[in-house]
Amino acid sequence: MHYLDQLPGVGIRLGREQLSKIQAPISSLSKASAILELFGPGSPKLRISELSALSGLNRSSVQRITHTLARCGWLERSEESGLFSLGYRCLGPANTYFESNGWLALVMPFLARFNRETGLNCDCWLIDGDEAITVGRTPSAVAAMSLTPLGSRLPLTRFAEAEASALSSGPCAQPVRMLARRFRGADGQPLGLITMSGHIDMAAIEHYRGMLRETVVQIEELHIIKRVLPSATIEPMQQRLVRISDDDPDPLLIGAVARALYLLQFFTPVTPELSLTELAHRSGLPVPTVQRMTQSLVEMEYLEKDPQTRSYHVALKSLDLLYRFQISSDLVNAIWPTLVRLRAALGLRCSFCILDETEIMHLLHIQSLPHPTFRTAYPGRRLPAVSSSGGRAILSRLPEERLRDIIERSPIEAATDMTVTDKEEILAEIRLSRDRGYALTDRQSIAGEVNIAAAVAGADGTPLGAVVISSPVHSWNIARLEREVAPILLDETWNAQMC
Repeated sequence: MHYLDQLPGVGIRLGREQLSKIQAPISSLSKASAILELFGPGSPKLRISELSALSGLNRSSVQRITHTLARCGWLERSEESGLFSLGYRCLGPANTYFESNGWLALVMPFLARFNRETGLNCDCWLIDGDEAITVGRTPSAVAAMSLTPLGSRLPLTRFAEAEASALSSGPCAQPVRMLARRFRGADGQPLGLITMSGHIDMAAIEHYRGMLRETVVQIEELHIIKRVLPSATIEPMQQRLVRISDDDPDPLLIGAVARALYLLQFFTPVTPELSLTELAHRSGLPVPTVQRMTQSLVEMEYLEKDPQTRSYHVALKSLDLLYRFQISSDLVNAIWPTLVRLRAALGLRCSFCILDETEIMHLLHIQSLPHPTFRTAYPGRRLPAVSSSGGRAILSRLPEERLRDIIERSPIEAATDMTVTDKEEILAEIRLSRDRGYALTDRQSIAGEVNIAAAVAGADGTPLGAVVISSPVHSWNIARLEREVAPILLDETWNAQMC
């Protein structure tokens, strides 16, 4: 008997012919995945003709795939040039992966402390077969002004010299050196590596190596277990799902691709692991459809299936899309040096977010220096625009009519005891932000944090996003942010205005 027959509430029996159809991969999904993987460092923007030539698919197929991915927010198309690039919605699965792997939050304070004490880049890498992939990074203000995104991959052989002595690269006068050391999980197996890199003086290598060894010992004492768990730091919020109706008249739309991307939205930091029946219930799609979609997503390595619980969760491949997006985005790469300088000057968590309808999405984060309530944040995080400093900073630069429309459409929930839910009061605060050039929030969307943000605008004055500075409420308040942070933030965001 197939296990679907035994699930309570399913009430179906599948014949062999039906089962074979479910287990067969969906070719349109495989083709869509292949198209997404063509975007990267050497090809950040591509035309349909280029995608067709690179993929080997005919132009008509590529046109339908790119059209569907663009409607779902996974690709963006320039109206002027016709070029496609990765869309920010492809960051959602990566955020879920980060937030639901709680061991990363245990390691990040060690990286932040290491970075503060050495002034070097301090990174955490997850071992994945014969490769390692970056899952945590605290940059040096001296050696990291060019973005190296999370999700970067290197063969493990590249770390051998860094573990034995020091891997060097760059000009002989001032080479960049890397030291590395592996750490093990609770099962005794190698789980990842901690690296430090930058302009390391040869005379100081043994000192740094000792610090690295001590840090790894402390990490291993945590007895880390790599498993998927709901985030303990993310407050549940109403989801804004992108769903395309089954009876959508769009002739270019590929329904299977749209439904698969719709399913992926249900994997969130709060619900990172879902069974087949849970996915069917939440999505409203028939169980056979969900089964076939999830099977294809597993084969393409976007999802993993737990052999014991038979539940699904986001797979490590989601970080590949994060890497491709960040390395290819002109906006992300242009704003990165601003965040590095701000973090070096203030020691606080620095982020960059964009507006997506009634929400903001964070595209970049640099963790703060260690403090008693250190909080790790990851790209792809969503918050209500009206209740966040980044959202209010962006909204303050919009025309009044559009501002009122967004506030009216925003479902305002009390995420904390301090959240303001009165829309007229929110509108007044956003207008005040417009007058002073920055927005302030006191525990509005995240408990224990006060925040300040300023918009970054394009040449025509249209807000492209906002730089956000987040600080712990135990040592910061609104008055201190205005006094110590606002002048520096305004200066940096003014210099970051995009031409």
